[in-house]
Parts: sequence; structure tokens; C-alpha cells
Amino acid sequence: MFGRSSTMEPVKLPDERGPFKPLANVSLHFNIDWPPEVVLSTLLADESRFTEHWHLKIQDAIGGVVGSWRHEGGRHRREVTFHQKIDSPLSPVRSSKCIWVQSYILDGLEGLSFELKSDLLDVPFGDAWSLYWRWVFRPAEVGHAHGGSRVTLSTQTVFRTYLLWKSKVEGEAIRAAKELSPLIEEMVRAYMIENQPASRARRLVRLTRAQPEPADSPLGLAAAPTVEARESFVEGFRMRARKYSTVETAVLDVLLEEGGHLKLAAAGEASPPPPPQLGGAPSGGESTAGPALAVTASGLGTRAILSPAETGSRAAVI
Repeated sequence: MFGRSSTMEPVKLPDERGPFKPLANVSLHFNIDWPPEVVLSTLLADESRFTEHWHLKIQDAIGGVVGSWRHEGGRHRREVTFHQKIDSPLSPVRSSKCIWVQSYILDGLEGLSFELKSDLLDVPFGDAWSLYWRWVFRPAEVGHAHGGSRVTLSTQTVFRTYLLWKSKVEGEAIRAAKELSPLIEEMVRAYMIENQPASRARRLVRLTRAQPEPADSPLGLAAAPTVEARESFVEGFRMRARKYSTVETAVLDVLLEEGGHLKLAAAGEASPPPPPQLGGAPSGGESTAGPALAVTASGLGTRAILSPAETGSRAAVI
């Protein structure tokens, strides 16, 4: 939908770090009471509704289609497609198609590595970057009371195109991920509790503090939460999640804001340059370099401002 950039940067994919190592930016560590294989069967199995009913809720997604897992290249992969709601007044669209490519590897010694690659398709600069999440569930040390997992959440922004404000984009992605990660922890815990046969209602009540614990419901024999109670909890969770930006929309806000600044800067060059001075170098030690050159990216309506020295070595791409 929007014009693509022409100058590409070498992309170092997160896979080069090894599937069980955190990505470039760690956002949270926490422990849970379930081992990696139980996490896999509960959160990520084809019959699980974790992605549709929970994960897409905090994404503020519109619709959502979750594909089936297929074995490919030593890991399992699937695609999740939905429309990402966009509230930014600077955005030319109110929603964008988004594709998540999810993958996982389960290893008896290393644990479970779940990775998500996210791409917004219908927004300016959408072809310039991808967001990666990695959730690593490592088996707890021997002797852990519950045989649980040590969880590390991490993110990395991978750029396919040179952006003048790359460092600002990375900084905003890190900030938004750290803000959102505690909500992801709560979401994982709540879904695991709800979908375990033993004591799930009692522990869910303790988590939500929505109602008193049943007096005659012994640990391990509690009834499953009602559909109404579950929907009420999920809706409350979603409303709290909307107080936070998703990482994708936070990054998009930076791109649109910076693109707007460059557009204003480019508009300021419409006036003709002053006439050249006659007879030697300018007074006051001023630079003899010519005016900055503005190169417009086709279809984006924004500009990258480069000095003449820079234009000899690289193209302006945003």
C-alpha cells in the first residue's frame, strides 16, 4: 500500500543468537509453577484458545485467524493474521493488517523457546522493520517444589531499511516492551491456572480477588469457573491492557511523528537559497558546504535530510 524503501541494511536475524538465548533486549524474568512441556501443551497446542481469547486481547486486535502448526526447518511454525487497531491521529489508516509468524522448539534439557515475528503491512514504513518477541521457558533447578520454569521475555527490532531515527525507534520498542511484559506474565499465569484440572478455580479466584474462596471447596477439587466468570475476567483484563500501547503501535507513533517533523523541515526549504557571496570564503568562518539535499521516498510523503557529503556515500531512505 505504501512505497517501499530502496537502500537495505544487512539484517542479523534473531535466530543467529540460538533459539534458547534471549534476544537483544530482555524485558522481564519470572518463575511459574509449570514445566516447559506443560506450558507447551496448555498455551500453544492447536486446540488451545490462548492466542485467540487472551494474547490477541492485549494486542487490541480486530478479528483474528490462527493457523495450524506445521513442522518446518527444525521447529514448528504457524501464522496468525488479524487487524491491528491504530489510534494515532497521525496515521492515515485506523487499522492495519498484521501478521504474526509464531514458532517454537521444545528440548528436554533446554526447555521451550517460543518466538513471534510481527509485521504491520498497511502503514507507512511498514516494510522497514519487524518486531520479534521471544519467550524462553527453562526447566527449574532440581529440587524446585513445583517442577516449574524460569521464564525470560525479550524483544528485538530488526530493520530491513536504513532509518535516520533508528535509535529512537529501538528505545521506544524497549520501553513499550518493558511496560507490557508484566501484563504478559499475568496473562500466562491466569491461562495456565484456568486450564489446569487441579485447583484451577480456587487459584484463579485468588489471582483476581473478584470473589471469596469457596468455603467447602477443598484444594484440587474446585469446580471449573463459569463461562460468565471467565468472560468477565478476560474483559477486565483487556480493559486494563488498553492502558498500555502495544510495541507495534508505540513504534508506529515514533515513525509517524518523526516523519512529520521531516516533512515540515522539507517544507521549510521551499524558499530560494540566498545568493552566493562574491570574492572568496564567507565571513565569520562559516561552512562552505551547500544546502542540505532532500530526497523524497516515493509514496511516503516524507523526506530524509542529508548533507552533500552524505549523499555521495548512501541514499536517503525512510
